[in-house]
Amino acid sequence: MADGSGPNIRAYLYDASGTDEIVDITGLDVKQLDENKLLWVTILQRDAKLIQRASTQLHIERLPIKTIIEGSSHPRLIKFDEFFHFSVNSVMLHVDESPLKFPLDFISERTL
Repeated sequence: MADGSGPNIRAYLYDASGTDEIVDITGLDVKQLDENKLLWVTILQRDAKLIQRASTQLHIERLPIKTIIEGSSHPRLIKFDEFFHFSVNSVMLHVDESPLKFPLDFISERTL
């Protein structure tokens, strides 16, 4: 599938040489990515099964899915052995409506 791994998962592989592409994370070996490549995965719904599927496909173990689903009212940074999870709150604005809190969660591999 050219859109990540389903309609609610989008994956983009950015390359320092300027060759960027939409990729499917199914079967993608993230250990083959080098310092010149960045994999950016966007999950479009706050859904535990969807997040679990993406983390399984990317071989991310012990992802704090419950924490991601529940969100937080304050920015948060959690360090794990192999990755960081950080979250911030943004605001979603709609015409003639009150602003809505829009939580954003990021998972980043630890680097040297």
